[in-house]
Amino acid sequence: MFKKIFIFLLFFVVNLSAYHTIDLNMNNEELETKLKFDLAQFSDKFSINRYFLGMEYIYIERDEVQHGGEESFEADYLFGLNMMMKNKLVAINAITFGLGGKFINTKIAQGSVSAIPLGLYVNFALPINSLPISLTTEVYYSPRPLTFSNGDEYFEHRYELSFEVIQMGELFVGYRDVEITPNSDGIDINKANISETGYVGIRFGF
Repeated sequence: MFKKIFIFLLFFVVNLSAYHTIDLNMNNEELETKLKFDLAQFSDKFSINRYFLGMEYIYIERDEVQHGGEESFEADYLFGLNMMMKNKLVAINAITFGLGGKFINTKIAQGSVSAIPLGLYVNFALPINSLPISLTTEVYYSPRPLTFSNGDEYFEHRYELSFEVIQMGELFVGYRDVEITPNSDGIDINKANISETGYVGIRFGF
C-alpha cells in the first residue's frame, strides 16, 4: 500500500509541468463546471500538455422566451465529454493550436438531442512574463450526420480572456453562444438557444 502511494507521489512530482484543470464560471442564469485531464499524468506514452480529456456541464435555469416574435426554447442543461490535442506553433510560440471533438447531450422542447461536434482551439498568450494574460477561442460544429435524435445541427463558439493571478490559478471573463437547429418536421422554430451569454469564472490547476 505505501509502495503504491510512494510511486504515485513520485510520478506526480516528476510530472508537475503536466497538470489537470477545473473551471467554474457563472452568471445570473447559468452555472458551468469543466474538468480537463492531461493524459501525461496517467502514462508516459503521452507528451506533456499535448493530449487532454475533459467533461463539462452547464446548468441552466430559464423558461421559454420570445426572440423578436420567434419562439425559441431554452434547454435545462448541456453535458459534454471532449478530447483535444494541442501544440504550440513552431513559428509563433505564444500561440497554442488545438484540434478535437466532443460528445454532447441536452434536452430541448422537442426532446433529447445528442451530437458529436468537431472542434478548433486557439490560445494566444501575451509574450510578457510579468503580464500573464491570454485570449482563448473555441469553435465546435456538427452537421446533420453528426447530430442525432431531435437535432439537425449543433454550433458552439466561445471566447475567454484570462489572467493568472497566482501560479496555476486564473480569473477569466468570457462569452459563449451555443445553439441547436432542431428537426424541422412540424416545428415552427429555426433554432434552440442553449446558451448565449457572458460569464465570469475561476480556474485552478492540480
